[in-house]
Amino acid sequence: MKTQQHQITLDGVTFEGDLPFYVSETRPELGPLTRDEDLRRFNRAVVRKIAELGLQGPESLRFCRKVAGLGVVEFATLLGYDRKAVQRWE
Repeated sequence: MKTQQHQITLDGVTFEGDLPFYVSETRPELGPLTRDEDLRRFNRAVVRKIAELGLQGPESLRFCRKVAGLGVVEFATLLGYDRKAVQRWE
Protein backbone atom coordinates (compact mmCIF):
# COMPACT_ATOMS: atom_id res chain seq x y z
CA MET A 1 0.00 0.00 0.00
CA LYS A 2 1.21 3.48 -0.78
CA THR A 3 1.70 6.10 1.92
CA GLN A 4 1.42 9.85 1.97
CA GLN A 5 2.96 12.37 4.36
CA HIS A 6 0.43 13.84 6.79
CA GLN A 7 1.10 16.66 9.21
CA ILE A 8 -0.65 18.82 11.74
CA THR A 9 0.70 21.87 13.57
CA LEU A 10 -0.59 22.61 17.07
CA ASP A 11 0.67 25.50 19.18
CA GLY A 12 3.75 25.88 16.96
CA VAL A 13 4.76 22.19 17.04
CA THR A 14 4.43 20.15 13.85
CA PHE A 15 3.62 16.45 14.04
CA GLU A 16 4.27 14.34 10.95
CA GLY A 17 3.64 10.78 9.90
CA ASP A 18 3.04 8.59 6.88
CA LEU A 19 -0.54 7.46 6.36
CA PRO A 20 -1.59 4.67 4.01
CA PHE A 21 -3.87 5.82 1.23
CA TYR A 22 -5.80 4.49 -1.71
CA VAL A 23 -7.42 5.97 -4.80
CA SER A 24 -11.03 5.06 -5.44
CA GLU A 25 -11.49 3.10 -8.63
CA THR A 26 -14.95 4.59 -9.13
CA ARG A 27 -14.08 8.20 -8.07
CA PRO A 28 -10.39 8.78 -8.87
CA GLU A 29 -11.03 12.54 -9.04
CA LEU A 30 -11.25 12.53 -5.23
CA GLY A 31 -7.50 11.95 -5.07
CA PRO A 32 -5.77 10.04 -2.31
CA LEU A 33 -8.10 8.79 0.44
CA THR A 34 -7.17 7.65 3.94
CA ARG A 35 -9.22 5.25 6.04
CA ASP A 36 -10.77 6.73 9.20
CA GLU A 37 -9.04 4.06 11.29
CA ASP A 38 -5.60 5.13 10.05
CA LEU A 39 -6.32 8.81 10.70
CA ARG A 40 -7.60 8.00 14.21
CA ARG A 41 -4.40 6.03 14.89
CA PHE A 42 -2.32 9.03 13.76
CA ASN A 43 -4.37 11.39 15.94
CA ARG A 44 -3.97 9.16 19.01
CA ALA A 45 -0.21 9.10 18.43
CA VAL A 46 -0.24 12.91 18.29
CA VAL A 47 -2.15 13.03 21.60
CA ARG A 48 0.46 10.75 23.21
CA LYS A 49 3.25 13.02 21.93
CA ILE A 50 1.42 16.12 23.22
CA ALA A 51 1.32 14.49 26.66
CA GLU A 52 5.02 13.51 26.47
CA LEU A 53 6.01 17.05 25.52
CA GLY A 54 3.70 18.59 28.11
CA LEU A 55 2.08 20.92 25.59
CA GLN A 56 -0.67 23.00 27.14
CA GLY A 57 -1.65 25.49 24.45
CA PRO A 58 -5.20 26.07 23.29
CA GLU A 59 -4.84 24.18 19.99
CA SER A 60 -3.34 21.13 21.73
CA LEU A 61 -6.02 21.13 24.40
CA ARG A 62 -8.85 21.39 21.85
CA PHE A 63 -7.26 18.68 19.69
CA CYS A 64 -6.96 16.26 22.65
CA ARG A 65 -10.55 16.95 23.70
CA LYS A 66 -11.87 16.29 20.22
CA VAL A 67 -9.80 13.13 19.71
CA ALA A 68 -11.23 11.88 23.00
CA GLY A 69 -14.71 12.63 21.64
CA LEU A 70 -15.62 14.90 24.54
CA GLY A 71 -17.66 18.06 24.54
CA VAL A 72 -16.54 21.12 26.49
CA VAL A 73 -18.80 20.33 29.47
CA GLU A 74 -17.71 16.67 29.61
CA PHE A 75 -14.06 17.65 29.38
CA ALA A 76 -14.43 20.31 32.08
CA THR A 77 -16.16 17.83 34.39
CA LEU A 78 -13.43 15.25 33.80
CA LEU A 79 -10.77 17.81 34.75
CA GLY A 80 -12.74 19.16 37.69
CA TYR A 81 -13.26 22.64 36.22
CA ASP A 82 -16.27 24.45 34.85
CA ARG A 83 -17.16 24.90 31.19
CA LYS A 84 -16.09 28.55 31.15
CA ALA A 85 -12.55 27.66 32.26
CA VAL A 86 -12.12 25.19 29.41
CA GLN A 87 -13.55 27.70 26.93
CA ARG A 88 -11.03 30.31 28.11
CA TRP A 89 -8.18 27.83 27.78
CA GLU A 90 -9.20 26.95 24.27
